[in-house]
Amino acid sequence: MVQQQTVKSSFILEGTALHTGASVQVIFNPAPANSGYCIRRTDLLG
Repeated sequence: MVQQQTVKSSFILEGTALHTGASVQVIFNPAPANSGYCIRRTDLLG
């Protein structure tokens, strides 16, 4: 079974967009169980 993890609480990242120079904001929220994205490293064997 794959271990599931999520962030402990919400957080915000703010900055300037690379190509447009617009002010941007990204909000990350904890995910419920059995949802979200699976991130896998492909540079390791196995």
